Amino acid sequence: MQQTVEANSSFRLISWLNPSANYSITTIENNNLTVATVTVAQSSAVFNTGEIKTVNRTSQGSVNLTLNMNEIMPRNKLLRSFVVSSNYQLQDGDVWQNMEKSFDSRKRLWIRDGLKPSNPYASKTSLTTRDTYSSTQRWQPFEGYSFKNKLSTLSTLSISNNYNLSSQKTFTTGTRTQTVNKTFPDLIFTLSQLETLFKAQKWAYGATMNLKYSKNSNETKTSSLETAKTYGTDLRFRLLNYIDSSLSYNFRTGNKMDLKTAQKTSQTKHHDATLQGTFDHKKFRFTPKIDFSKDYAEGTLKTVTQDVIQITPSVLIKTDIQAPKGLKLPFAKDTVMFTNRIIWTNTISYAIKKSPITSADNNKLLSLNSVADYEASKNLRVSFNASVQRLWHKYLKQEEYLSYQAGSTVTFQF
Repeated sequence: MQQTVEANSSFRLISWLNPSANYSITTIENNNLTVATVTVAQSSAVFNTGEIKTVNRTSQGSVNLTLNMNEIMPRNKLLRSFVVSSNYQLQDGDVWQNMEKSFDSRKRLWIRDGLKPSNPYASKTSLTTRDTYSSTQRWQPFEGYSFKNKLSTLSTLSISNNYNLSSQKTFTTGTRTQTVNKTFPDLIFTLSQLETLFKAQKWAYGATMNLKYSKNSNETKTSSLETAKTYGTDLRFRLLNYIDSSLSYNFRTGNKMDLKTAQKTSQTKHHDATLQGTFDHKKFRFTPKIDFSKDYAEGTLKTVTQDVIQITPSVLIKTDIQAPKGLKLPFAKDTVMFTNRIIWTNTISYAIKKSPITSADNNKLLSLNSVADYEASKNLRVSFNASVQRLWHKYLKQEEYLSYQAGSTVTFQF
């Protein structure tokens, strides 16, 4: 037996207050198809075919509400762009075994109330309940104001934030656990037209900067606690009206703690930065790029377990060439059209990895990749690919290698 019950509703309380809600539950029953012997503690019982069954239920529901300050306070220039979207969601599931065949689970539409079987050998083998609260806030505080000259940049200021709290309780064969995950704040500040603010219109255009900060914690009650903080920024602009440029930097810290012993078990730090530019020259597009990353980790008693730096300069070269032509076949009136389109992508990178504590993390890797897609017509495509890699190792010479591969694919479409 399988049953699904679902309900949806929305409430228009006033013009700006319109919450909505939904709930659904699915119940599946499976009767035993063979004679079964069930033992509980020191007591046993034999059940014939079809006398007991397994009940499996899953449910989910949510409540949603969006508040738009432009509808509540349309004359308030400072707050009218403020929008809050909130949500509550539940996700539950349970499994019951050895239920008597006469038990009617179709009316039990709320998992958290449990079931009350009359069979003393029936038992709940698993139960999971999850509650999630989330909210997103968006705001452009100066959107309603008119600024002149370089202060006009303030009109583009945008602030967004996310809040998420999830609590999950699990019961499995007598073992109970509870996990709580929280993300707050998760902030992003965005400011555009920076070239106007810094009077850099002569060499920069469309400059936009993002500033980011987030904090997350994940706790298993009475067992462990993990926390992480992330800081980041990125800047994008068009340099000299020729190069699409971007810079980014991120810093992340993490900690793990054993709640039973109240001791910190690990600590991590991660840095990464990227500098990239894209420009066109004739029929080719060039994207030079350099990546930097650093990972550092400490274990118990502040023992360093990881300390790796990697720098990877690379260049991507791409071209897209088309030369359509027609071919008239002899003894035929129609002309066969050939698109003759070639998309050729090449990537060259040189990764340099260094570590003062791990010998294996001291190497240099040169990689060359090339992919060419040739479209003869709408019905015929040919793809060629090739790659070469060369690894040099500072200490482990036996790990050095040279590898290469090539291949092709022909595709016919009818």
